[in-house]
Amino acid sequence: MLEERGQQVMGNAPRPLGRIGMLIGVLFSCGTGVAIAQSVDTNPILGRIILIEPQQAKTALKIKQRKHIGPIDAVEGMLVRRGYLLILSPTARATIICGDGKKRELAPGPQGCPCTKSCTPEVCGVRYDGSTISATRGPDTDAGLFPVVISPRKTMLRNLRPTIRWAPIAGAKDGTTYSVTLFGEGMKVVWSRDVTSETWLIYPDKEPSLTDGQTYKVVVTSNGLSSEQDHSPGLGFTVLTADQARALADDETKRKQLELPETQTRFLIANLYAGRELYAEAIEQLQELHTTMKEPALTGMLGDLYATIGLNREAAKWYLETLGMTPADDLEGVGVTRKSLAQVYENLGIYDKAMAQLKEAIKAYRRLGNTIMVHNLFNEERRLKETGRR
Repeated sequence: MLEERGQQVMGNAPRPLGRIGMLIGVLFSCGTGVAIAQSVDTNPILGRIILIEPQQAKTALKIKQRKHIGPIDAVEGMLVRRGYLLILSPTARATIICGDGKKRELAPGPQGCPCTKSCTPEVCGVRYDGSTISATRGPDTDAGLFPVVISPRKTMLRNLRPTIRWAPIAGAKDGTTYSVTLFGEGMKVVWSRDVTSETWLIYPDKEPSLTDGQTYKVVVTSNGLSSEQDHSPGLGFTVLTADQARALADDETKRKQLELPETQTRFLIANLYAGRELYAEAIEQLQELHTTMKEPALTGMLGDLYATIGLNREAAKWYLETLGMTPADDLEGVGVTRKSLAQVYENLGIYDKAMAQLKEAIKAYRRLGNTIMVHNLFNEERRLKETGRR
C-alpha cells in the first residue's frame, strides 16, 4: 500500500522611455516581429522577471500584455509571455531568467522578451502555464476533525531529518498529546514519538536517518483520531536517490552562479525544488522568504504548492494574499489567481465562493482579450452550477 503511494508521489521529474508610440501599436514577440495573438496557446510563457533595480521605483519597468490595454508596472517574479512588450527606463536595470535557466539583461527602452523557448516548472513554477489544479477535495484543516499531516506529504524529499508538521484537532488545548509514527516500506514502523502541546516535531537525532530512494509515511493520532482519516491519494513521501540528490545540487549551484542577490537566488532555488517535486522543501524556503520578499509571485507559488499537495484551505489563504497584492490592471495575474481560488473553493465544497471567483476571472480574461480562456471558464461555470445542484 505504501509502495503504491510512493509511486504516486514520485511522478515525473523535470518538468524617459524613448519613442514608443509606433512600437506599441504592434507588440513584438521574442526574436520575431509577429503581432501579439489573442490566445494563451500561441503566446507561451518564456521566462520570469527576477530582478528590477532600483526596487523602490515602480515605473522602472513596464509591461504591455495586450495591444488594446495600457502598460502596467512590472514587479519581481512576474512571468513574461511571448508577445509582451517590455519597456525599461534608461535609469533602471532588469534581469529575466529564461526557461533554460540563463539570465538575460534587458536593454533600455521598448523590446520583446529576450527568451526564445517555453519556460519550465523549474524556473516559472508548478502552475506557470495556467493549468487547472487537480480537483482533489482533501481535508479541511480549519475543521480540525482529525490531525492532518501538513509536511512532509505528497512530496520528494532531500532532507534526511525533516521537520514534521500537522494541523491540530478541534478544541485542542495545552496538554493535548499527539502520537507521531513514521512508517517505512510495507508500512513497517520505523519509530514513534509522543508530542505534547505542539504540532511539529524535528526528526529526532537519535533515530536512524532516512534512506535514499525509500518511501515513508507519517501518521499522527490523538484522542482516538488519526491522520489516516485523510483519504487523499499519495500521502507518503519519497527520499531522493543519491543520483537525484547530486543532480539537484549541481543545478542549485548553477542558480547560485548567476550572481543574483540572495533573496532572488533563494526564490529561484525554491522554484527548482518545486520543479523536482520537492514540494515540502520548496514551501519551507518560500515561507522563510516571505518575511523579506513581498511579491505576488511568491505567495501565488505557495498557493500553487499547497493546492498540489491537497491542502486547499492553506492554498486559499495564500491565493487571497496574492490577490490583495496584485494590481487591478495586471489582468493576467488577477485572472489566474481568481481561477485558482475558484478551484480550491470547489475542492472545499464552498460552491458560492467558487462561482464568485470564476465570474471575476472571466471578467479579467475578457478585458485581456483572451477569448480561449473566457470560453474555457464559461464551461467551468456551467459545470460548477451543475455540481452545486447535486
